[in-house]
Amino acid sequence: MAAGMKPEPGWSVVAAVAGAAVLGAIAATARHRILAAYTEPVGVDGYWYAVQLRSLLASGQPAEPTLPVALWFLAPFAAAMGPVSGIKLGAAIGVSLHVLTGFALGRVLARSTAAGMVAAAVVATSPSSIYLTTEFVKQGIALAALAGFLAALAWAAHRPGRGRIALAAASGVVAALAHKLAFAVALAAVAAVAIDRLRRSGSGSRWTRIALVAVAGAGALFLAATRDRWIGAVGADPDLSLPALRFPSGVALRFGHEVAAGAVVALAVIALHIQRLRRGAAGILSPVGWTLAALALFTALPWLAVGDPDGIGFRLRISAHLALAPLGGLLLVQLVREPRAALVAAAIVTAALLALRPLAREEGVVRATPFLVAAARDAAAELPAGAEIVTPDRQIAFLLTWESGLPARTRPCDGALGAATWRVLPDAWLDPEAARALSAEPNASGFHLVREGRYRAMLARLSPAARRRWDDWERCEELSPAPRSDYDAFLPEAP
Repeated sequence: MAAGMKPEPGWSVVAAVAGAAVLGAIAATARHRILAAYTEPVGVDGYWYAVQLRSLLASGQPAEPTLPVALWFLAPFAAAMGPVSGIKLGAAIGVSLHVLTGFALGRVLARSTAAGMVAAAVVATSPSSIYLTTEFVKQGIALAALAGFLAALAWAAHRPGRGRIALAAASGVVAALAHKLAFAVALAAVAAVAIDRLRRSGSGSRWTRIALVAVAGAGALFLAATRDRWIGAVGADPDLSLPALRFPSGVALRFGHEVAAGAVVALAVIALHIQRLRRGAAGILSPVGWTLAALALFTALPWLAVGDPDGIGFRLRISAHLALAPLGGLLLVQLVREPRAALVAAAIVTAALLALRPLAREEGVVRATPFLVAAARDAAAELPAGAEIVTPDRQIAFLLTWESGLPARTRPCDGALGAATWRVLPDAWLDPEAARALSAEPNASGFHLVREGRYRAMLARLSPAARRRWDDWERCEELSPAPRSDYDAFLPEAP
């Protein structure tokens, strides 16, 4: 219940929880329909999940080290339905759990059921959340866990108790083991709560000081381990349209402008907080609320680099609904302060979001075309046992591993290069000079399957200008598309 509001009727809480559950079921059903419409895994990383789950079910270990929560969640679905079908149902349910944890976070943050309803509706209809269901499932499941942790943390901070603190600690471990971004936000929220308690109590308790030292140490280790991801995250040319991702061709993904909406809502809530303080009343932002507001504003920095699909800027911006949902609920109950009127307003907002934001959108979703799947299958059949694949495109790498069982990577420097190495080069990546130097047509799959020695011979025939992009690839930079190509997909629908 927001500060200064009357107590809520008990029936409203029960009805709102039931409504959030219905919204979650609607979201999961709609998202599963998107995924089930295609035979193959959906998304650039779709085959990565298939490979990981196949390995997890066969050997008890994923094919490569990764934070495990999403795979643990998906594993029962994969065991029951197979890796491909299991991923789809598990992803739809797992990412849609954010509707319920978003409801909890909105309600705890504003102490209002109406705020929880708004938060649930924002997540259920969020274009970014829908996208995560189809593309970055691990991140989507992590945001669901993170929202649950933030709700538990805010609850424990407001009304401390052993049970609440234990719940916050347990949910925090789950969030930390789900995704690096969730770990970073969770650390920031714990630090905000500890600093607030220190500020309120002067010197603070021994446990508060221990928590701050632990958070500082964990934060330093985290930044040291992930520094390469943060270097260059801020400093790009400003783009006031705030796209989530901008492709080299100029095409941008915006996902309903949730980044801008989150920033506007955060600024409005901060303004109301300051206004209440100036009147001598209690503020409306708790430490967890401040964490979310700061996250929303940082995510909306126009200088954030969003040209890399695996970069921190893109990953932040497709998480904009994490802050937008609860802050939107908090803003509503501050503008409509009478509980019954707030519930009516929340119901109107929910109906409007369901009417205006399609639940089956596919903005930005990448699918493996039948031609690409057939090409990878043909290439896998030609590669010898024991081959180690190096290819410039991550979707092709995952697909080749799925079809062949052979290890594939996109960065040459991530492993040894020798007699076992095969470069799998899609024809679209070759500029005319490289194609002539290779002196061969692609096979029926549309790929050039090139032994490492032959690849080195090709490089030796190139002019310095033509070789530059290939040398960049050897230094573990991204191999840029061929100059003749300005599209964002690397293989056509058909030969």
